[in-house]
Amino acid sequence: MKTSVLVMVMVVCLSASVFAEVGLPDLEEARKLAEDGKYEEALQKHIWFHEESKKSPGMGGVRLSFALYSWIKLSEKYPPAKRALVDIRDKNEKALLDGTGDFSNFHDLSAINKHLKEEDKTYKSFKALHDKYPKIARRCYQIAKDLLVDNKEYQICGKYIIDPIMEYEKIRYMRELNLSRMRTNSKRSTPRMRQYTDDLFIKNTCQLIEILIGLKKKPEAEEIQKKALRYFDHDKIKRAIKDTEQD
Repeated sequence: MKTSVLVMVMVVCLSASVFAEVGLPDLEEARKLAEDGKYEEALQKHIWFHEESKKSPGMGGVRLSFALYSWIKLSEKYPPAKRALVDIRDKNEKALLDGTGDFSNFHDLSAINKHLKEEDKTYKSFKALHDKYPKIARRCYQIAKDLLVDNKEYQICGKYIIDPIMEYEKIRYMRELNLSRMRTNSKRSTPRMRQYTDDLFIKNTCQLIEILIGLKKKPEAEEIQKKALRYFDHDKIKRAIKDTEQD
């Protein structure tokens, strides 16, 4: 029994050690390899990081932002790097459209397309997912929402908004959550983070109003607008209905 426990502890410690190795130094190593002209080695490091960082929650944001940016920079010097990234994107899309994919596949696909400047492919993939596998699409909707609104796909958006008031409350709650994090963590409490938090609330609120106007639900849009203005008075929210109707 003691041996089994010891083995289990060793496995857990080994796993933690492996995960801890995935971090920003790996991206710096990939950058240095590329700088030294070791392009294939740099590419393999990026592929390794992309897969291994899935297991490290702390690397989630880095994995789909700085890491992909660095990968794209490598592809400008070494075309096989772009092909490798496109292959990963296409595998994610295939899994989704086969019905075996999930939120993480769509998140990867969306981030890669954004860095490749091919966001129209994300839009088309979501529409296909919406038609074939609406349950999976529901989990991915928030990522695709901006593209859907940009393309005035209000009817599709409406399928994923069960209760407009609840949708607004989620937006408000997210702002309050970010404000709480800033209050309890001095490193987060910066003018830039505060501005980002406010801008995100304004954007998502105006977007919700636009969707409701597009769905011919003006009374609901007006109710959201009143609630939002009582909570956070801003000119963009005041103009949201008028601006949408003028488009």
